[in-house]
Amino acid sequence: MKKYNIQNNIHFKKIKKDIKKRLKSRFKCNWSEVLKKLETGSNYNFKNDLNFMTKIEFELSQILQQITKKSFRSIEFPANIRISHNKPPKGYLKRPYATDNVHQDSWSGEPPDSYIFFMYIFLYKNCSYMKMFNKNLKLSSHRKILKSYKDIKINENDLKEFYFPKKSGSAILFDTNTPHKSVRGVNGIRISLDVRFRLKNPYIKNKKIYTLKEFSTNKVLKQ
Repeated sequence: MKKYNIQNNIHFKKIKKDIKKRLKSRFKCNWSEVLKKLETGSNYNFKNDLNFMTKIEFELSQILQQITKKSFRSIEFPANIRISHNKPPKGYLKRPYATDNVHQDSWSGEPPDSYIFFMYIFLYKNCSYMKMFNKNLKLSSHRKILKSYKDIKINENDLKEFYFPKKSGSAILFDTNTPHKSVRGVNGIRISLDVRFRLKNPYIKNKKIYTLKEFSTNKVLKQ
């Protein structure tokens, strides 16, 4: 796990500018009005515009190549641009993999050779945030895919928090066996971006290329 400050990175600035421009165009108003609409519960699914997400992927890949120094073989597309509110969506906490619970992404089936890159784009002082923890031997022993993050009873007092600054341009890289959770805020919204990438070829299993049937039915590959 490693944290970065990419506030002055030209590719981060481009992503931030493009997201702001896209939201102003979507809601047909200035930035202040956009924020007001988002604060009252409005949302926007960036994934519906694949041309836009392709541009975001290019800028994001430049950031990853510059700062992670890892030779990744594949990257999640489209990346996740999340607009997080202080109250979870109706029924969200009942979902098996609700991120408000302490969890490791490996528990939902993410491959062991994959990494998650997360960065804050826009955020308020008292908005929701991501809470990171150092790896824990007891939690790391749970390597099986769970039906729900609630299957494991976790006492947060047994975990050591990893300090991750809550500010625009603050980024972090961690693997799928790193415990973390979403924490709801008091007021304001948070816009963040996260993406997964793999170090190994995602189309090969046991040194053999996946068949078309295996690939089309593999839930992990399609995530």
